[in-house]
Amino acid sequence: MRCLGGSGLAAVAIGLASLAAVATADARVKREGAWPDADKPVTLDADGMPRRDALRKLADAAGWSLVVHAPPGDNVDVHVKGQPASKVLEILLEDGDYVARREGTLVSIDRATTPAASASGAAVAPPAPPGVAGAAPIPPVPPIPAIAPLPASWLRT
Repeated sequence: MRCLGGSGLAAVAIGLASLAAVATADARVKREGAWPDADKPVTLDADGMPRRDALRKLADAAGWSLVVHAPPGDNVDVHVKGQPASKVLEILLEDGDYVARREGTLVSIDRATTPAASASGAAVAPPAPPGVAGAAPIPPVPPIPAIAPLPASWLRT
């Protein structure tokens, strides 16, 4: 086995960082419904705010009613001035694939669940039904006992 020197490790680290950047760059927000060509410009200022709260502040600033069916996500720092609300929405949801549906001023956000929408190309598993997460495991099936060989007198010759 060959050991990498300092420059070899640096090259590997840069390569892995590049792959990580490419994987996250594929995240997207698919818009459904009637989105106007020009959105109301918004100004937001927040430090270390949970993403869900930042989405609420964005909705308030844009005049939207908002329903979020997605995980809360990490804390975010938001400092935007006079930016289109839909562009800020896309930036706040950069961590994965989402569907944003709009009917008038009502906006609904869901995680995309189709395999094509997955950034990694792997199928996204549907959420577990309620109550299944803490269920007891199914016990293993006992082995089937061996069947004794047939007596020779039963065999045709």
